[in-house]
Amino acid sequence: MATRRGPRFKECRRLGINVCGHPKALDRLGTTVKRSKKMSEYGKQLLEKQKIKAYYGIFERQLLRYYKAASKSKARTADALFCTLECRLDNLVYRIGFANSIRLARQQVTHRHILVNGKNVNIPSYICKAGD
Repeated sequence: MATRRGPRFKECRRLGINVCGHPKALDRLGTTVKRSKKMSEYGKQLLEKQKIKAYYGIFERQLLRYYKAASKSKARTADALFCTLECRLDNLVYRIGFANSIRLARQQVTHRHILVNGKNVNIPSYICKAGD
């Protein structure tokens, strides 16, 4: 799959949170531009979706596929979606502490530095199960 290659700090400033994991990402805020109008409910939902995509480093089509699978599950859709996103191999490598950011974890997985059950896995979107 493709990766997000756009400017990370600009994306952090636009979203208002540090989604790239760099300690200096929000240091360059400078003067903030206040919005003149209140954001609509649709705008808030769209912004939250953009934050999720930026944080996990996925694109729209992949997020849509995860959402469809989560909506078919018996659990709440939001819980199932975040459970799936948190079980991705690149995210687990980041959470364990092998990498400083999800991008670095993704690179480590694609360069075959990570073993899952004794086998090399080079797919960052590999869904790990309990006990792997």
